[in-house]
Amino acid sequence: MRAVTNTDVAPVEIRLILGGGLVRKIEIGQRFKQTSPPGTVWEVLNVAPNPAGIRHLPIYSLDDPTVVKLISELTLANERLYRLIKE
Repeated sequence: MRAVTNTDVAPVEIRLILGGGLVRKIEIGQRFKQTSPPGTVWEVLNVAPNPAGIRHLPIYSLDDPTVVKLISELTLANERLYRLIKE
């Protein structure tokens, strides 16, 4: 089962100072590889706003699309944990 991506949602921008002032822009449909074994590849499904102001992103595993998890933008933007797969 795969959720349908809402294409009406605007891209998510994350502005973090990571060493050299890196700015990462996370968008729906982008894929990230988890740095820890087994190196699962995840795709961003949508943006789930949080009342506390911390936005979260539902992501699903490309190995098993039935596996979906909710992750904070800050966690997904952490390059020590996830690497953006450039197309």
